[in-house]
Amino acid sequence: MSEIAEQNTDESYEALSGLKESLRQALDAGDMKRAGSIRAEIEPKLANIKEEIENEKKRLAFYPRELATVENKKDYHEVCKIPTPGIQRCVEILSDGRVATGSDEGKVTLWTVSADGNQGNGYIWHQLPLDIDDGTRGPIFTLQEAPDGDIVYTRSGKVNVLKNSGIIDEWYQHLGCTVAVNGAIYALQVLPDGQIITGDNNQVIMFLKKESLIKTDGYNAGETIRDLQVLPDGSFIVDYFKRGSIVWERNNESTFKQRSIASDEAHQVMSDGKVVCASGGRFRFMEETYGKWQEAEGFEIDKFDVQDNFITKMRVLPGKRVVAGDSKGNIYFCSKDEGEWNVKVLQGHKELVTGIQVLTDGRIISISEDETMRIWDGDKVEK
Repeated sequence: MSEIAEQNTDESYEALSGLKESLRQALDAGDMKRAGSIRAEIEPKLANIKEEIENEKKRLAFYPRELATVENKKDYHEVCKIPTPGIQRCVEILSDGRVATGSDEGKVTLWTVSADGNQGNGYIWHQLPLDIDDGTRGPIFTLQEAPDGDIVYTRSGKVNVLKNSGIIDEWYQHLGCTVAVNGAIYALQVLPDGQIITGDNNQVIMFLKKESLIKTDGYNAGETIRDLQVLPDGSFIVDYFKRGSIVWERNNESTFKQRSIASDEAHQVMSDGKVVCASGGRFRFMEETYGKWQEAEGFEIDKFDVQDNFITKMRVLPGKRVVAGDSKGNIYFCSKDEGEWNVKVLQGHKELVTGIQVLTDGRIISISEDETMRIWDGDKVEK
C-alpha cells in the first residue's frame, strides 16, 4: 500500500478503535441513544476504510495501456521510414521518451532522436542495440518497461529482465525465469506492484514476482494465448487465437471463473474499465452491465478488405481515438467528430503490422514484417 494511503487508513483505524470503545461503554451503561449516535459515526468511517482498501487494490492491480495524455492531431501522414535490423515483433515507449523494440533475432534495440535531430525536421533516429546473453535463442515477442525503469522481455519461453544501471545507456542482464515453458510467450503484463503475468502458446498462464522471477501461480488456459490485459477490478482478459476474448475473474486464491466478451481479433482495456474489441474492420466499445459484457458503441471501417486480413494491434487514445494496424500493413486512425466516426487509412507498410505505439506529442510509431519502423504525424487540433 502507498505511504499516503497507509497513513490515511491507519488514522481511520485509530479513530474507529476509539469509537468502538465508546460504543461498548454506552451499551454497558444501557445508553441506547448515545450508542445509536456512535454507530452513526462508525458507519461512514468504516465505509471510508473499505473504499481506501479497494482503491489501493485497484491501483496495485491495474496498469492501464490506454494513454493518458496525447496531443490531439488529425490528417496523419508518414514523415519518416526507418529500416530496422530484421523484423521487430514488439514496441514500447519508455518513460525517458525513447522507444524499445524486440526482434525476430532475439535482440532488444533502443531508439532515440539524435543530437543533430534538427536535420530532417527532427526525425533522424539513432539506435542502440542492447547486449543480451540469457542463454536462449529465438524471437522476442513481447517486452514492457517495469515501474522501476527495467525492461522485462520474453524469449524462447523464458521471462528475462534488462536492468537499467542508472548510467546513461548502460544496461545489464539481471535474471532469467526459473520456470520456463515449452513454447513461446506471446503475452506479458508487468503490474505496478512488480507482479508479472504471462501467456504462451503452450496454453499456460503464469504469475511471477519480478525481483526473483520465481513462479507463484500457473494455470492451464486451454488454448494458445496471444495477449492478456488487466481490468481495473483486478480480473484480466485473455485473448485466444480461436476463442476470442475471455475474462478471468478470481473466485478465490486458486481458482478463476471465466466469462466471454466477444470473438474478436484484438482488444484494448481502457482506464474506465471498458474494452475496445476489433474484428473484421468493426470496432466495439464493450462495457460490463450486471455481470454481462455488452456493446455500448461501435463503428466500422468502410471497404475493409476482410479477405485473409485481420486487425493485429491496437492502441486507444484519450477521447476514444483509436489507432490500429492490420495484417496487410494498413494503419487506421479513428476519431469521432460531432457524433460521426471518421477513419483515415495510412498506407506505407507492405507487410503485417507487428506493433503500434503513440508518443505524447501525438506521433504514431508502427513496426512491421517489412522490416521498417514508420513515424506518422498530423496537424495539431486547436481547441
